[in-house]
Amino acid sequence: MVTKLDKVPVVTIGVGWAGGIVAAELSKAGHKVVGLERGSNRVTEDFANKHDELRYINRHELMNKLSDLSFTFRNNTEETGEGIIGKNFTDHHAYHGATGFFDDKIIKYISTGALGMAFGDYNADNFDHSDYDFIHGGQVEIREQGNMPISTNPVPNGTKTWGREFKDQSVYYANRHISLMSQKASLPYENNYADLDPTFKDPYGDPLLRITVDYHEEETNRNNFLIDKAEEILKEMGAHTINKDEQAEHFYPGMNGMHNGGGVIMGDSPDNSAVNNYMQMWDIENLFVCGASAFPHFGATNPTLTMGALTYRATEGMIKYLDGEKGMLVEAKTKTTLA
Repeated sequence: MVTKLDKVPVVTIGVGWAGGIVAAELSKAGHKVVGLERGSNRVTEDFANKHDELRYINRHELMNKLSDLSFTFRNNTEETGEGIIGKNFTDHHAYHGATGFFDDKIIKYISTGALGMAFGDYNADNFDHSDYDFIHGGQVEIREQGNMPISTNPVPNGTKTWGREFKDQSVYYANRHISLMSQKASLPYENNYADLDPTFKDPYGDPLLRITVDYHEEETNRNNFLIDKAEEILKEMGAHTINKDEQAEHFYPGMNGMHNGGGVIMGDSPDNSAVNNYMQMWDIENLFVCGASAFPHFGATNPTLTMGALTYRATEGMIKYLDGEKGMLVEAKTKTTLA
């Protein structure tokens, strides 16, 4: 049975990081807010890492059914996106690195469930790019997230993936390996974009979001550079054997996290952007789109804090709008002024 709610001045679609900030700040300012969230209700216990690993970690049963509710993906880069919405799709696709194996035990279990460290010596302009055929860079990270017996049992390359040898090597190296990964900046390309899938639809008959992304030469060069750096670091740490990640020819999305951004990018003109610096849509003055979708470019670090900062700024604009300052909160620059 459908419940009909009273009209309110603000509705958020999604109550995650951005939607939660909006709801909290506008409520504190005296405005009623209704938040809509997709999927079944979740409680704290659903996210505690105590589930059947095969079901929840490998088969992702906690997630919604992605084939019905999420997006489709393709590598076709012959076409380019049209219009403003969907352009500049960027993300932290793929976390390349290397795993080193040691004879001495490493105390990996004295940590929280998700403990990590990163350094940015190879990020942005922190190093000399003169001898390299790419710009920007990435950060090198080590993360300890709790070893799970199915997902976390690396063994040296060449080990059989079944039987006694695999079991013995898995047990031996359970606390004798270190994995380094990298998270890179992501540049926008005309042929990396999001649009509506012409074929596949959700259960309500609406087209699914389609993402078109593939590696470009510069990204491949950047990825290989950071894989080599991870190998150098592990050698210096004393690893006797190192498994290096391989750079694939084509990108394929994974469930480990992609940090998607772009598609509704921020700018100073509706000629080349979708929202202004208050996250207010140029075309619909009472619609604010908050999140990493506003990023026209993706840096190497996690986007969460930047998303939060932009959303707090957006709430300042929303309060101005709700308190009587209707219309566009920022004056758009025209093609003439941009020139």
